[in-house]
Amino acid sequence: MLHVIPGPVDAATFLREARWAVDAYESAQLEHADDPDGQRQYLKLAHARRYLSHNGKSPEAVVAKLAGQADRIDAAMPRSLPRGNDRLAQAHWLLWANPMPTLSGIYRTVWTDILKEQVTDAPVRAR
Repeated sequence: MLHVIPGPVDAATFLREARWAVDAYESAQLEHADDPDGQRQYLKLAHARRYLSHNGKSPEAVVAKLAGQADRIDAAMPRSLPRGNDRLAQAHWLLWANPMPTLSGIYRTVWTDILKEQVTDAPVRAR
């Protein structure tokens, strides 16, 4: 997975986030064509920048302040899923912490920790 949009959003937000995901992926491909680990690191940094911008920090200022080093940007990120942020910011944090996860590896966290919904393995009963 490249990105997740937790919960319902308006069309403009959906389109903006979808375009961002496509642009980020294409950039990762250009920078690291045959290197999946490089792509993963590129997307990790892209999610960190989006997280920081969602929290009122200019990604450019953060990069300049931290001398553009990915490990220092990582150090500026919270160590656990932030509470009280908007859902998109939490999604960017989650995909910074675990870039390019599988759907099965992330859906429970999105549902239970970000959307505050219950997940059950119980079958749906027929009416």
